Amino acid sequence: MKPTLLVSLLALTVVPTTASAAANASSSAPSATAPTPDLMSRIQHAQNSLRSHGSNAEVLFEYDELISALKKTPSGVSKHTLAQVWYQRCLIEIGLNKAGPAIADLVEALEIDPSFSPASKKLLEMWLDRGQFAEIRAKYPSEQYPDAYARMEAWENAYTQVLAVAEAPKDTDAINHALELVQNTLLAITPSNVLVYDLRLKLSKQRATLSAGSSEDDLYGDILRDYAHMLRLSPQRSLEQYSAYSQYLLFSRGSFDDAWSAVKGCLRIDNDEKSCGSLSKMYNRMQQVLKPLEEYFILNEFLYPASSSVSDLPEEKLHAFNVDFKSLYDVLTGPVSLSKRDMKNLPSGIDSVYEFIIYRAKQFALAEFGHEHLGMSFPLVDVLNKLVCEASVRAKGNKKKYCALVEDSAQPFLPKHLAHIDSLLKKKDYHAAHEILAQYNQNIQKTSLFQKRWKPVQEFELRRQQRQQQQQQQQQQEEFYRHQQHQHQQQQQQQQQNKFDRSKDYYKLLDVSKDADEKTLKKAYRTQTLKYHPDKYKGKDLTEKEIESKMQDINEAYEVLSDPEARAEYDRPEGHGHHGHGGGGGHYQQNHGSQNVHFNFDPSQFMGQFGGGGGGFNFHF
Repeated sequence: MKPTLLVSLLALTVVPTTASAAANASSSAPSATAPTPDLMSRIQHAQNSLRSHGSNAEVLFEYDELISALKKTPSGVSKHTLAQVWYQRCLIEIGLNKAGPAIADLVEALEIDPSFSPASKKLLEMWLDRGQFAEIRAKYPSEQYPDAYARMEAWENAYTQVLAVAEAPKDTDAINHALELVQNTLLAITPSNVLVYDLRLKLSKQRATLSAGSSEDDLYGDILRDYAHMLRLSPQRSLEQYSAYSQYLLFSRGSFDDAWSAVKGCLRIDNDEKSCGSLSKMYNRMQQVLKPLEEYFILNEFLYPASSSVSDLPEEKLHAFNVDFKSLYDVLTGPVSLSKRDMKNLPSGIDSVYEFIIYRAKQFALAEFGHEHLGMSFPLVDVLNKLVCEASVRAKGNKKKYCALVEDSAQPFLPKHLAHIDSLLKKKDYHAAHEILAQYNQNIQKTSLFQKRWKPVQEFELRRQQRQQQQQQQQQQEEFYRHQQHQHQQQQQQQQQNKFDRSKDYYKLLDVSKDADEKTLKKAYRTQTLKYHPDKYKGKDLTEKEIESKMQDINEAYEVLSDPEARAEYDRPEGHGHHGHGGGGGHYQQNHGSQNVHFNFDPSQFMGQFGGGGGGFNFHF
């Protein structure tokens, strides 16, 4: 019970001071005997303890001792004061989840003082909360409590509808509607009614039966919640429920530790309870498998989540799962070790621990749903199949047999497909391997099984990217070369437009006659360029700049004379609209008036044409 609520309730039941209590006692008690100061002091002290410390075992013990003393010596204490003490103990018991004793104290308080309103209201509330309608109708008249009677009538109408569905379920829609009535009406009015949880549990199991194998995220969540709530409300009502609750924890949640704790709790209540005792012994013998299976179950929720959203798997959680797969595979595929009695009752054909766990899942499904094949739909079975598959892969066991058990059409299970991926890598079909590996989420990509296969794919991808970059660079170079050629062609076209300088005698520069053929021109051009090359020229009559200018003129002369159209234009008499040539006379210009032609000469480029550096003009020898 919340401290603020407890204080407000206590305010309604404050015990008077000792002097006023005596006055009260003389006016309301049948006996004129005043209460002893010691007794009134104990009542005051107990109330102060309750106000200061709230509901706890020590305060409850103090009230137990106080009530025991009051039962022995009740004379002199007013009925109202006695009713308050019983009511206050009721509040403590409610805070400690002791509803039964709390109701008994409320009944006692009202027997002592029927006019004590707080106890009357609290009793009505608790009876309604627990669905004790018969008791309400016997004590509380309808004309004084119309709201309570209206709520009971609404509850009974809804209960009739829900019960009809539970006894003859038709389909999941009808069951879902009945479950809505349970939630919105039955539990809203009687949240502590164990019968309602029994009914909802029955409906939830029926829905699980009809929906087994579907894509519904959680078929067993309501079942687990109902069992947990019933065991809290009434822990000793049905000890068999501990066994069922334990197995739901195991098969639907993989929670081995919690499952074993549930049956241990059952055995603490009754150490001879057979179903809990048998289950506890089985857990003890299977713990070397069930413990790593629980850890693998948690890991699987990160690697292969049921929903589309993927929660990031912390590295420490991934590395925390450190199991000897070889030993685990040997245990799973090895013989079952049970007591002689259990081995005797075990059907033939159960030859391994793996088969035994599957058998127990089917038996539990048969008991709960009436169909043993529904046991194969339990989440634990799916994870168990994955575990034995991965163990067989890592331990080099019978992976073909055990990995075939994994149904992974919705989410491919990596260990099941490793053989195919490895064959692709062996054939160096990295593209196909990449397509398979790329479909796995970021958590799977952190596992060693994935990273071992991803590394050669990455290396291939890196090499491929490097080749692409080289090809791109080569293409860029070729494109640049083509661009340069295009520019050169444009320059040549421009040069052809501005063709030549008629003030220069190109024949004289090459030292050839005007009827020299192409072969003669080439030979002359080579001779002159070798003669006037800056590194070859032996004369001392020309400066370095004059030699460079001479080479440019020689190059220009050859460019014009080696081009038939340019040579014909150069040789055309000056009277045909052109200036004269050879030895003087102005610059030749087109109609739009182009500038003089200048041929830049680079000696290193030139020598490259004869085996030196690269670039420059293309010479034709």
